Amino acid sequence: MKTIIFSSLYIISPLALTAQIGINTVTPQAGSMLDVSSADKGVLVPRVDITNLNAIAPITGGATESLLVYNTNNTIGKGFYYWDGSVWIAMGGTGGKDWSLEGNSGTNPATNFIGTKDDVDFVIKTNDIERISLRLVIYQWVLQQLVVVEFLME
Repeated sequence: MKTIIFSSLYIISPLALTAQIGINTVTPQAGSMLDVSSADKGVLVPRVDITNLNAIAPITGGATESLLVYNTNNTIGKGFYYWDGSVWIAMGGTGGKDWSLEGNSGTNPATNFIGTKDDVDFVIKTNDIERISLRLVIYQWVLQQLVVVEFLME
């Protein structure tokens, strides 16, 4: 009986101590849980048909935050989506938290804007040269405040 228990512990213990899993590599990166190596293959993420961005469906078995899928639904918008705990967020221009070159819809000016949330200038560049700079200059007197917005254009 002691031999069987010792043999079982000997077989199981190396598995319990391994922190990384390597696929196609015997030396997975220390900072990863999963290291997939290939010179000519990709990783295929689960493909699902999301019909409602506010529901975890079609996923079953739990709503784990950071879940990554590829949406195949044309109406919602094909592409990679992740679950943020309450809604699906598109990655890369199909309705996520970014501005699309093809325009955005359903925006709210209170929460959706292009700009800064601090007192740093908003700068627009082309060819890495500053072309437009929006500066907020505040002049304050004892009882009044005058706000001047400077538009500096080249």
